[in-house]
Amino acid sequence: MGGRIINVPKKGVRPTQERVREAVFSSLAGGIEGARVLDLFAGSGALGLEAWSRGAGHVCWVEQDARTFQMLKANVRTLCGAEAADHCMRADVMVYLRRCRNTYDFILADPPYEGHTLNFDTYQFLESIATQGCLKLEGCLILEQRASQAVSEHPSWVIAKSKSYGDTRVLYYALNPEP
Repeated sequence: MGGRIINVPKKGVRPTQERVREAVFSSLAGGIEGARVLDLFAGSGALGLEAWSRGAGHVCWVEQDARTFQMLKANVRTLCGAEAADHCMRADVMVYLRRCRNTYDFILADPPYEGHTLNFDTYQFLESIATQGCLKLEGCLILEQRASQAVSEHPSWVIAKSKSYGDTRVLYYALNPEP
């Protein structure tokens, strides 16, 4: 994002660390240019903004919390313009996925895990994306989680890569061609 500062709520949001964002997007090489990207549990929008700054053709951000959503929309408007801010959606991620009619090349997901009581079921999340068809067959789901958390497996998915950065693990899921 070229050293630009994004606003982050004082509590309730744990943005992806800069070194983790850099590693994730470096691993995608030129694959992000022109891609359609979905940023789930967007928070401040850091992951989607990074995708935008690296040439993504379209980014959609999804955030449920009202205050966080307002800050997200302001960050996107400031860094990407008013038209991009129209692609910020205030919704529960699971509800959004059930209604999703778009397909994406990359889905970035950073569900809250630090000090939150969010009842997040990774298996159900993987099931929802696989059955709704919102990820292209050759697409990639990039899921961030606590490194100490158990890795969720699902018959519709293959873990293409797993990398830890301190207390953060990043999982790269690809749809299983033979579920």
